[in-house]
Order: sequence, then C-alpha cells, then structure tokens
Amino acid sequence: QSTWGNIRMIGEHADRLLPPTDKPNIQRGVIFTIALALFIDYLLLTLCIPLLPDLLSVKYSSLSIGCIFASKPVAQLISNPVMGILVDSKGPRIPLLLGVLVLSLSTLGFAYGMSLSHNLTRAYIVLLGARAVQGVASAAVMSAGMAAIAMTHAVEIHGTAMGLAMIGVALGTLSGPPIGGVIAYFLDLWSPYIGIAGLLLLNLVAQLWVFRKGFSELRISTTALEVQSESESMREEPITRSDSILRSQSATTWSQSLKLYLDPYILLVATTTIIGNFAIGMIEPLVPRYLKDEFGLNVLYQGLVFGTAPLSYLICTPIAGLLSDAMPKWGCLFCGLFFVGAGLVSFMFSATHLPSAIVSLVALGGGMSFIDTPALPLLSEIVQWRKLGAYGSVFAINDMCLSIGFAAGPLIGPAIADSMGAGRKGFQFAALVFGAVCWGFSPLIFALRRVGSPTASLSGWLLSERC
Repeated sequence: QSTWGNIRMIGEHADRLLPPTDKPNIQRGVIFTIALALFIDYLLLTLCIPLLPDLLSVKYSSLSIGCIFASKPVAQLISNPVMGILVDSKGPRIPLLLGVLVLSLSTLGFAYGMSLSHNLTRAYIVLLGARAVQGVASAAVMSAGMAAIAMTHAVEIHGTAMGLAMIGVALGTLSGPPIGGVIAYFLDLWSPYIGIAGLLLLNLVAQLWVFRKGFSELRISTTALEVQSESESMREEPITRSDSILRSQSATTWSQSLKLYLDPYILLVATTTIIGNFAIGMIEPLVPRYLKDEFGLNVLYQGLVFGTAPLSYLICTPIAGLLSDAMPKWGCLFCGLFFVGAGLVSFMFSATHLPSAIVSLVALGGGMSFIDTPALPLLSEIVQWRKLGAYGSVFAINDMCLSIGFAAGPLIGPAIADSMGAGRKGFQFAALVFGAVCWGFSPLIFALRRVGSPTASLSGWLLSERC
C-alpha cells in the first residue's frame, strides 16, 4: 500500500512543483507514466538480488552469478546508442511503448527460469537470456522517458521534474529485494513475477492514454538557453505533431550525437555515473552471500537488509532533485560520490556487526541518489548550452554509463574478491579498493563549475560556444 501511495503522490503533487502550462494534467500524466515505467523496470532489476544466489549458489560461483547480473547492462549498453537516435528522430512515444512490451517478455523469462530448480543448467541459461532482454527494454524506457520530460518542461525545473520521475527508480530499487525475499520465502521463487505482469498492463494503459495524441496537447517550455534555430513562432504556437517537437528542439544528426560523445563535460558527468553505479553493481552479487556467511541470514532477511540501500535512495532522491535546482549541480555530484566511497570503505568496519553493515548500505543508497538525480538535469543543461538539443542521445549516454557500471561491477568486484580468498576478507578488500577510487576521482568534479561559461575549458581543450 505504501508503494502505491508513493507512486500516486508523483501524479498528485507534480503540478505543485512544475510551472503552469497549457495542459497541466497531461504534463502531470507524463511524469506519472515515466515514473511507473521506471518503477517496473527497476523492480524487475532488483527483485532477483536475493533470489538468484539462493537458486544458483549450489552449483555456480559468485562470478558466474555475477555474469547474469552483468548481462542486463551489457545488452543495455549495446542498445542505448540506437535508442537515443530513435528517440531523437521519431519521438519518445514508440520507444517507450516498445520498452514496456519487451519488459513483458523478460518477465515471462524470469518466471520460467525461477521455476526450473530441478534443472539448474537450463535455469541459468533462461535467466541469463531474460536479464539480457530486460537490458534492451531498459535502454528504451530510460532514454525515451527522460527525453519526454526534457521536451515538456523548462530547463530551470528539469531537476525537480526528473527527480519526481526518478522516485520510480528509487521505489523499484527499494521494493525489489524485500518483495522478492518475502514472497519467495512464503511461496515460490517465480511467484513475485506475477505481480510485475499486472503492473506492466497498468503502465501500458497509462501510456496509451497519456500519449494517445503524442505531445499535441503540450507546448514546449522555453528558456534563455533554448536552441537558437527555434523560431519565435514555434515558441508561441502549440506543437501539433511529435516529429515537429523534435525539429523545434533540435536538428539532430549523427554528427551532433558524436559531438555529445566527445564533449569533455559530458564525459566527466558520464564517468562519475559509471563509477557510482559500478559500486552498486559490485555489491549486488557479493552482499547477499556476505550477509549469509557472516550473519547467517536467510533469503528473507537478506532482502530486508539489502533493502536499506534503496530505502535511503528513495528518501534522498526528491531531496537531490530539489537541491539540484537550488544549488550547483556539480556540488550534488561531488557529495554523492564522496558518500558512495564512504559507504564502501565503511564495510571494513562491519566485519561482525550487522548494524554497521546497514549503515554502509544506507550511505551507498543516499550517495547514489545524489549522483543519478542531478546528473540528468546537468546533462540537459550542457546540451542546451552547446545548442544541440539532442535529448534522446544525451540521456542514452547517461543510460550507457549506468549500463557500463552495472555490467563491470558484478564481474570485476567478485573477481577481485575471489582473488583475495572467499568470504569476508575478499569482499572487504574489493569494497576498500573501489571506495578509494570514488574518493580519488571526486576532486575532478570541480571542473564542472565552468559549465555555462563561453570560454570554458577542460584538460587542455579549448572549446568554442558551440562544440
């Protein structure tokens, strides 16, 4: 009930935080629909955190289980550039709808794989494929969803609007481990996926209603950083077709997308996102086994303890969204990376003390909210500053960085931990190494203070006002 209440709050309170528009109900519906799609995606992502080790650890190592966790971001990484160009050329409606349909296929695969406890080899193959299919869907949902919000809200409140949508990520991440652990404990490992199927149907209906006329009922909010090629008539007259929206916002081409990939400020934000999500991806296959070996927790309590990280993420996400509009966004990024590093390093002191391990997970979750949430509006601000307007491509870049972090973390983290020996020592060594990486990289974020300056430079690059 609390989960649904939080989701409804996104729709009920969005109009209080966003500026007035011609069609506030549709604008509010856009945020709600995107938040619900992200909630389902991340619920499916984290639901299996306590389930996979419980099903497969009898036969497979931490590294092998980590490969399943990594298959989703790898597929997402491959799909993101295509989805970004598709969103920029066709609009967000079709990619978003396709993303939900593909999520349905992934859900069926997870349900079937979790029912194969009698054949772990087949279960491993099916779950690996289902996780990869989810990666393709996630690329569509994130790129199209954030682009839809950026196209329908002024840049000054992108942080607030995207922060509201990111509550869906926080709720999904929070709900997954405990819901998966509780339902699997009392029923079967495949039972939680029945509920996800119902949520997917609800989101499909919401999309068909909100986007039934594309963006024809919305005006595009404009700012001082608007694309120069946009004429005054486009600012004053309603946009009647989704492809017209894209032409007024940007004249996106492959060369413009390439400029985004080469922009040093975008690369700096992207690297910060990679490092933060690498830390989260690293602990996904390690923490459940660590909790089981050190504290004797079963799958139910593993899910509840791991859920403290996404709970912290949920609480801090709307705060990070508001702060990213009220203070420099680079400051939020710096604080986020610092606390992620602190959460990792503090695992050194939670050897036999469960409350200390919980504090570490809380620091990780809170720190990640201050990386993920301000990164989106900061990327949007850079795009408008560079006068490119390629929202689909820049949010695809952000999603690629999420994918790289989540793909590399479950592979490299367990490999380092296993190299130091199984158990507590290996896990704590891996956490210490990557905590130090977070702290070592964080001073570079201060270079983002120059975003918006016409003479900004970074690492020897001398940039013009246009890339």
